[in-house]
Amino acid sequence: MTTERSSNISQDDQVFFDLVTRFINEANKMNDEKHHRSRVSAALLFAAARYNAFTWMHRGDDNNPGQTADEAEKFFAAHYRSMFLENVEFLKARAD
Repeated sequence: MTTERSSNISQDDQVFFDLVTRFINEANKMNDEKHHRSRVSAALLFAAARYNAFTWMHRGDDNNPGQTADEAEKFFAAHYRSMFLENVEFLKARAD
């Protein structure tokens, strides 16, 4: 799987999509190493959850937590849902 980028995106967005491509390329290598795609997917999702939990826990001043763990979970779940559905539509359009 690869990502496509448009020439009409900002430099910051380009950097973001370059990072996405690096993660996808690494996942593809793992799949090529005989790890089943579902295992690679589960590992990537778990790694993202761990990294996001760590990042959330170390987000700043303990005197100003900003949001509760429940609020953070809802935020991340909503973002994941949105990105998942956006990518389903993107891949459907490429398949046509």
